[in-house]
Amino acid sequence: MASVGGDPNGDGDDIMSLVGQGGTIVFSDRHKNQQGPIDPWLLTKRKAAKCPQSDLYGSRKLCRLLGRDRGVATAVDGGRVVTVTRAGVVRTLSLGGRVLRSWNLGAGVGTVLLRGRELAVQHGTTVDAYDAQTGAKQQSRELRTDGGPQPFLLGVQGDLVVYATGGAIHVLRLSNGQDKALVLPNAAPALDAHLEPTGLFVSWNRMHAKQPGRLGFIPLRVLSSGL
Repeated sequence: MASVGGDPNGDGDDIMSLVGQGGTIVFSDRHKNQQGPIDPWLLTKRKAAKCPQSDLYGSRKLCRLLGRDRGVATAVDGGRVVTVTRAGVVRTLSLGGRVLRSWNLGAGVGTVLLRGRELAVQHGTTVDAYDAQTGAKQQSRELRTDGGPQPFLLGVQGDLVVYATGGAIHVLRLSNGQDKALVLPNAAPALDAHLEPTGLFVSWNRMHAKQPGRLGFIPLRVLSSGL
């Protein structure tokens, strides 16, 4: 696939927010840099059209547009794609581009993640949980800031969400609000985590080590028992 190259001082386009799960990969094409609309695209060989192209590279017939100006693709799960517009319209789409569910949540929506029926929406320092099937709002919890940068939602699995904040990785149980930071000895940025059905994968750098990169795994049953 050929990517488009944006000119920060002009009206170029940019490819952004590549997300995927299994064999499903989705990306977003932002027009006129930060001023224009954003379109989600699916990488596919079935009923495909040409991908967005630049002046330097041609385009192959490996993409399918999922709708004009539907925003940034933020998550993929079970044949569904989540997109968010600048105005705060959150949608779940089929791989054919059909709107399955939409929420108008207003400006300021950050990361939106999807796993099964759980749709987790970050709005500033708050995470709201919605039922992706019915659209109903189920929970709303505050994310800790720990005096550092604004929290950033990393994953959702059932009743649990994981997020980064203040140089730490936190796990929050939505039903009761229990929130705990992971103990990562001598940990230093960059920290990252991915919550999967089997458990939590965590990566970080270990201070004062010749080979600092570390990758850890916590089974879901162990993670759940601590909250």
